[in-house]
Amino acid sequence: SAKQSPSQEGDNAPFHRHQVGFNVGGPFVKDKLFWHVSWERFYQSDNFVTDPASVQFFPQMAGNVQLPVGIRYSSARLDWNLNSSVRLFYRFNNSWDVSTGGSGQSPFQNIDWTNVHVVGVDYTRSRATHSYRFGYVNFNNNIASQEFSQFKFPLTGDSVPYFLGVGQFQQGPNSLAPQQTYQDNFQNKYDGSYVTGNHTLRYGGEINRIVLGGFANFAGPLAVNGNFTSDPGGTRDQVIARGADPKNPLEYPLTSFGTGPSNGFFTIPAAHGFPHGGNYNHRFAFYVGDNWRVRRNLSLNFGTRWEYDTAFFNKEEEDGVRRPPILGLVHQPSLKAPKFPKDRFGPSFGFAWDPFSNGKTSIRGGFYLAYEMNIANNTIFNEFALIPPGIGPDSFDQSGVFGPDG
Repeated sequence: SAKQSPSQEGDNAPFHRHQVGFNVGGPFVKDKLFWHVSWERFYQSDNFVTDPASVQFFPQMAGNVQLPVGIRYSSARLDWNLNSSVRLFYRFNNSWDVSTGGSGQSPFQNIDWTNVHVVGVDYTRSRATHSYRFGYVNFNNNIASQEFSQFKFPLTGDSVPYFLGVGQFQQGPNSLAPQQTYQDNFQNKYDGSYVTGNHTLRYGGEINRIVLGGFANFAGPLAVNGNFTSDPGGTRDQVIARGADPKNPLEYPLTSFGTGPSNGFFTIPAAHGFPHGGNYNHRFAFYVGDNWRVRRNLSLNFGTRWEYDTAFFNKEEEDGVRRPPILGLVHQPSLKAPKFPKDRFGPSFGFAWDPFSNGKTSIRGGFYLAYEMNIANNTIFNEFALIPPGIGPDSFDQSGVFGPDG
């Protein structure tokens, strides 16, 4: 296999990948009640190598570690044919995955787990169909920074890990951690149809309640930076001249640091057990349409869909934040928080035409207008600019450290 670095000697470090799983199912009651269960698991370790040639001034940074990757997915389903017109089902899915990023000396572990529950009912008659779904999605994400045994994090005098960056020496907790995100979705959805003459009417609607919460401590752990120069007369030569160990990063002059409190909330409301960081949203929609067979060789489709999103923009007034009056001196409309309009109808029209009425040629066309939902990150970052200090991922740093002589 290919070498992982130009100076590598010998074979590549060990690598492994294993995949296992099963599927099983069958009837509880013949022609009436059925079940199915599946499970899959993926194991892998990615090798992270630090080439000694790239860290010749700090050889303790060289080495390799196994970065674990894991994926697990399981599902279960129960189907019940109540009679020839009514069918019910329940489905459960669980997914879990872990991956490691960053470097061996400053890693972060991304851990996700999601549970999905779905209940559905389908009712079919000669002219009409009815379909109802309820879904609950529980999403969880944690980002942590845990050290590998080969590369221990530097510790303060009271045993708090910190990141130390001095030239090639870059080791300690990753600045992407810690983060936690939790989201619950509760969705009710109905779809129906009715056939009358040459028309097939379709209609439906949905309500989705979304509860988002969490934090991202972007200020990160304590990070200390030092001044390393290897040119003649530089800081490395100065360390050697006073008889100290040039491989010890703490022998170099430390020039700056950055840190922050252990909070990183982007909104005021509480959610998911956190005092802040909550975002509550309801999405509403309904639609109606007609598939009209005008002639044997011509069909028309037309209809409209209405949507409303209560948290398309950040909910400033409900969350208790206000825009600073100074904005009015620059742009008066900026003092007013935006609102999602309640008249967002999205019309659609389409046609299918067989010009020769022989079933060999079809000409189709159409258009529709749609309103996409906003990304939740856009919403929470907007409000972060307005919340009081001490709630968000505030950061503090000293750009220069000087002696008593200034």
